[in-house]
Amino acid sequence: MKTKQKILVVIAALGLTLFSCTWNNWATIHPVVATAPCMVVDTSTRISYSVDIAPIIASKCSASGACHAAGNTAPNNDYTFYGSSGSHGSGIASVCSGGLTGSTAWNDINGTGAHLMPVSGNPPLTPCEMLILRNWILHGANHN
Repeated sequence: MKTKQKILVVIAALGLTLFSCTWNNWATIHPVVATAPCMVVDTSTRISYSVDIAPIIASKCSASGACHAAGNTAPNNDYTFYGSSGSHGSGIASVCSGGLTGSTAWNDINGTGAHLMPVSGNPPLTPCEMLILRNWILHGANHN
């Protein structure tokens, strides 16, 4: 009789131990890939050059070794500054003026221009970045 009680106690203890186990490191083994949410961008969204455009240019167009880095002159204009002319060629404003149809930058970004931007081997623009650039150009490519 005592043997049956011991077996029942062992089974109960084992059962409680197994049911109390949880897998707390699921997130470590299977991390969620977080991507920054894209802002809601439509034709009424106002875009800021300093907040929205300059970071895109810095990471995709003028990063170290990129085509539009500081010191580049035509046709690889220096987009590290806004102005339309400078000692290092033309800034970003010169290729973004003229709205969506007149902007050579927009035509190159959306594939209708003479040069596909960014060029192969450089990080591509995300759809969100393209919408941000589009609206900034649409609203006059202001230095705000």
